[in-house]
Amino acid sequence: MKSFTSIPAVLLTILIAYLTIIFLYAERYDYNFSGFACIGSRFASPELIGPHTIVIPGSRGYDGQFFYYAARDPFLRGEAWRSLDVPAYRYGRILYPWLAALSALGNPVLIFYTLVLVNLAGVLMGSYFVLRWLREVGMNLWYGVIYGLLSGFILCLLRDLAGPVAMGFLVGGLYYFSSRRLFTGSLFLSAALLTREVVLIVPVVFLLFALFLRRSGRRISAIILSFIPLIIWSGYVFSRFGSYPFREGGGNFGVPFLGVIDYAKTLLSITGRSSEKIYMAIFLAVCLFSLLLAIREVIRSKDEISVSFLVFSIFPIFMTTSIWVEPWSYGRVILPAAVLLIVNYIRSRDRLYLIPLGGHLLLSGVTLWWVGII
Repeated sequence: MKSFTSIPAVLLTILIAYLTIIFLYAERYDYNFSGFACIGSRFASPELIGPHTIVIPGSRGYDGQFFYYAARDPFLRGEAWRSLDVPAYRYGRILYPWLAALSALGNPVLIFYTLVLVNLAGVLMGSYFVLRWLREVGMNLWYGVIYGLLSGFILCLLRDLAGPVAMGFLVGGLYYFSSRRLFTGSLFLSAALLTREVVLIVPVVFLLFALFLRRSGRRISAIILSFIPLIIWSGYVFSRFGSYPFREGGGNFGVPFLGVIDYAKTLLSITGRSSEKIYMAIFLAVCLFSLLLAIREVIRSKDEISVSFLVFSIFPIFMTTSIWVEPWSYGRVILPAAVLLIVNYIRSRDRLYLIPLGGHLLLSGVTLWWVGII
């Protein structure tokens, strides 16, 4: 029984689940993995896509196409950036394309496959750190499956988005900081920042706590070091485009509740789309319960991780209609809140967390229904 509940056994379960999901989803594209990138004709680049690449006619496509183009020219030596909608912003999230390009071993044909495989590795990496954390505090390792199968990860993996990689590095960073391996944690946080800029909230909160509470110089140095690779890369991007990555993204947050109310009214006025309506209902319930838990955790713990959890839990309130569009969009934006929900459950062992965690499992099932896998 002990071997059955080992870390490799849980990771193998997660791996088999994703291989099944990938196989079933790829079937709709006749196993042409370019379909995962969701390339729209508006941004289709004849120089960068082959004759067998799947292109959606009359469409702007989705963000996965920009990660693919960045992976074709990860160091900005060519002209791939001309196929991006907002080059400086897209190139700010560079680590996922770097890893995909590196894994392809210089063969551009393989990048459509390595984008999926790198994301799968990101899910497994984050799951591994969650499982180590669970084992160290004596909790059931099978809770790690909830992390591994978060609906946001499924959505990201099916459209070549950077969430699983960013969250994998974030969990690694939090794990090492919690176990006082500060500079290893700094390395992981650096990688997370180079993957998705929204992760910046976590080291900023960590730094503020360290400064105000007069933590050790070693801790402060480790946190500051986590910003350095992002600063250097942002400077390089600026030298090429005359704009910093964080200056180009916008419009995602605005008046409280306006975005979600508009989305809910529009969706509920449409006949059908039952899976999307159910997803929205469960999603909102999970977000509300997570926010209440985050407030409670800040009052109780008053530490960096609980405050970071609260900040991300507030996101859905301010998200605009540019995010409240469909689960592909809003379902993945709150991934940091979902990940920190799990991390805080491990730290507190409070069974109240099982309520929103159960909601996340339901969301995963509804996601597979919504995308047509089940």
